[in-house]
Amino acid sequence: MSISFDLDGLLIAYREEFPVEPLTRLRRFVCLERLRAGTIALFRRLQHQGHTIGIYTTSLRSEGRIRWIFACHGLSLGRVVNGSQSQRMLRNQRVHASKYPPAFGFLFHIDDSKGVAQEAMTWTFKALIIAPDNSDWTEQVWQFVQSVS
Repeated sequence: MSISFDLDGLLIAYREEFPVEPLTRLRRFVCLERLRAGTIALFRRLQHQGHTIGIYTTSLRSEGRIRWIFACHGLSLGRVVNGSQSQRMLRNQRVHASKYPPAFGFLFHIDDSKGVAQEAMTWTFKALIIAPDNSDWTEQVWQFVQSVS
């Protein structure tokens, strides 16, 4: 299954809302942004189970930059959708929402925005909302994925 994750506030901290993955000395020089603690193990666990991990963000970072953030942490991604791509697709499909994962082939979406939860109900897609202070977030994601698989 194809699962999308948001970036800012969920996997990348705005400030210091949550602990981040440790970096080796070499990676400290090449990694542009730090990932939330647990991201690497969760992504590998999901991928090992046959899931494809994608990013769906309203950020205007380029697809290449987003892929680099994960590659320097040893992770590969499936589809990456940034804000520009999303706006174009939503406009073409006349969807009045900040995100609509089914338009990009994602079966469900993980985000930190309560607004996305409301959009999921309105536009009928599956979403799980994770608070920045949720220390058990990886297990919550895992259980959600298992329940909808």
